[in-house]
Amino acid sequence: MWKYKVGIFSVVNKNGVEIEQEILKEIDAQVMNIQTEEDFERMLPEIDGLIIADAAITEEVLDKLEKCKVVVRQGMGTDNIDIPAATARGIQVCNTPGFNIREVADHALASALCLARYIPFFNHVIKNEKKWSHLSFPAPKRVGAMEFGIIGFGKIGQLLASKAKGIFGNITTFDPYLNRDAAAELGVEGKNTLEELFQTADIISLHVPLTPETHHLLNKNTFAHMKPGMFVINTSRGSLIDEEALLWAIREKIVAGAFLDVIENEWEPDLEAPLFKEPRIIFTPHTAWYSQDSLHLLRTVPAQEVRDALLGKRPVGRVN
Repeated sequence: MWKYKVGIFSVVNKNGVEIEQEILKEIDAQVMNIQTEEDFERMLPEIDGLIIADAAITEEVLDKLEKCKVVVRQGMGTDNIDIPAATARGIQVCNTPGFNIREVADHALASALCLARYIPFFNHVIKNEKKWSHLSFPAPKRVGAMEFGIIGFGKIGQLLASKAKGIFGNITTFDPYLNRDAAAELGVEGKNTLEELFQTADIISLHVPLTPETHHLLNKNTFAHMKPGMFVINTSRGSLIDEEALLWAIREKIVAGAFLDVIENEWEPDLEAPLFKEPRIIFTPHTAWYSQDSLHLLRTVPAQEVRDALLGKRPVGRVN
């Protein structure tokens, strides 16, 4: 008879939960691999700890978690969890800190270089217009003369800045809670407002969480204040950008191109929508986090967080 039951409801675990079980057997916890909505609903009252990926943990779900002490998300964002409702029920909510910092920074930097050198745009013309000519587009600006603006200067933003330094001409950032010592150490110029950043940056990369304040952070009004010809990168959350406004900004030649790893409706994307037909918008399907190493951490760290919570310790990634 196991002391605890821990449920895992995640596509990450479609092939098993052996890694998590090895960690959680230390506290006499049985790990249950949940792969259907029906089993998820049925097992909720039995669970002492829960690990999820994209499942919506609503107030209704939380009411059914009669024994649960902790919910851990495999990932950084927790916008699919009703944190106030969990807190009111005494349930700890955790993310998976640090598992993908290197991957996201690398992906954003690769995206910036692809856009700056027009690589995907030339590729599109060659394959679709059968045109082999450097004159398909105006000459790009030298990368070393570009200003790379980073919105959000947390761990990912700082690592990205350290990688981009020496490649781009100037690294700038806007973060209302800017760590000025970290910025100074990296030689990054902190801007006082988003508008100030928009007026000078050649490329901007978003590295902020999705909150009511950051929802549609880039919208028609903010795009209208940007320097014409800017490139936009989003590896954070799709709803940071108003997608209709982005299309408008591209058609108005305010934005020269965008690289989106995330979109607003990732669960049921309409791949026939105008957004996906715009050749100046490049996509990857939410893969900025994805590597063999990050996948391993995505399994070990949440299990360790559940273990610590059930032992009465404070998990490292606790957010409430």
